Amino acid sequence: RPYRKTLMAARKADHPLQRNEKRAGARLCYLSPPTPPAGTGSLSATPDLIRNSEGKLELFTSAYDDDPREVWEIKRMIRWVKSADKKGIPWFFFCNKTAPHIWLRIYAACLCDARREGIYEEGRKIKVSLNPKKISKLLDANFLRLNQVCEAVGVSENEIRRISFASAGAIGLEMP
Repeated sequence: RPYRKTLMAARKADHPLQRNEKRAGARLCYLSPPTPPAGTGSLSATPDLIRNSEGKLELFTSAYDDDPREVWEIKRMIRWVKSADKKGIPWFFFCNKTAPHIWLRIYAACLCDARREGIYEEGRKIKVSLNPKKISKLLDANFLRLNQVCEAVGVSENEIRRISFASAGAIGLEMP
């Protein structure tokens, strides 16, 4: 494992590859891509690797643990989500859609002007409403992105349908 020394060194706080990401409140490690071993060509995402990455992403931050607001009520987080969304990431494909899942709900709440409507007594869950026009726009954009990545890597229509329904459910929408 030729990259192990670089990765281990980069974990040290004083290593030049480390820096504090104040906006996110976490320490992030920025590494340039490793050089592929001789004779292997370039390292790139293959259709198999992309297909196997479906539903594997869940984003977390501890930056706002001491803030009494929900993360989707924090302006800085909303700005970050909006900025990330402009990059066209196919969130519906890559994000976790099985419990416990939270990123897609946070993502939708940040982009769709979420408002508190009350609190359910069982489990102290917050009831939230989303702007219908914005949720429609979010769904349109993300279903398009989902279809594009699925077509590019050869995902079947049935699998696209499963991912679509699971994504809508992970946001909190009830599907027929």
